[in-house]
Amino acid sequence: MAQEWFLVTNLSGGRAPINLTVVTAGEGSAFGEGAFGEGAYGGGSGTGTTTNFEISYTFNDLTTTSFSNTPSMVGSPLQTIGSEAGSGVVENVNGEPVFAVKVAATTSAEAVSRGKYLEVVVNHTNPDQIWTPELITMEVARGGTATPRGFDVRYSADNFGTTLGGGAVPTIVPNYTPYVIPLVGAGDVTGELRLRIYTYTPQATHFIEFDNIKVTGRFQTTTRKDQFNDVWADTF
Repeated sequence: MAQEWFLVTNLSGGRAPINLTVVTAGEGSAFGEGAFGEGAYGGGSGTGTTTNFEISYTFNDLTTTSFSNTPSMVGSPLQTIGSEAGSGVVENVNGEPVFAVKVAATTSAEAVSRGKYLEVVVNHTNPDQIWTPELITMEVARGGTATPRGFDVRYSADNFGTTLGGGAVPTIVPNYTPYVIPLVGAGDVTGELRLRIYTYTPQATHFIEFDNIKVTGRFQTTTRKDQFNDVWADTF
């Protein structure tokens, strides 16, 4: 049975709309129950593919550059803000590369108020793509016996107002404590997300070591049935 389909053109933009108003098509054609009927451009729902991503900082190459398992997600180099001289990638007591931080802040509150932190910026290469952060994980150890030494993870989703995880670090190098910190409350993100690790130590000469910092999450690429909304042509 033939069906009638009306194509409504959008009159905005710089190109001429196609002057078609009615198309008659059979049920098996592209404009019937096929591509433009109940098929690809029919009811307005869509299908998508979920991709899990991981951005990691392992320091094996003695740099702060990030490594991503998908080219769609990128992470900035690990930045240190407000740290003392000597902070950066160093070799630990086992000769392994780690990221050491020295700061002149003795509490988490002082580190936040004085701006003593590590920062990574995570983003999708498509600025309009929605993506969802899930976890930040890391291994952390004190550089010596003196305390307190700890850290406080926050993010730009709430303007760095909430502690997501961290606390006093219980172990001393070369024994690293693993941390798994959910990025709860960030929800779906469009654009960049900044993650800060505020750090504190007893004195500016003391340090904390970080290794295997990873940010994980997911994003979905969706193909919608109703995405063919406007029909345009440059020439007829």
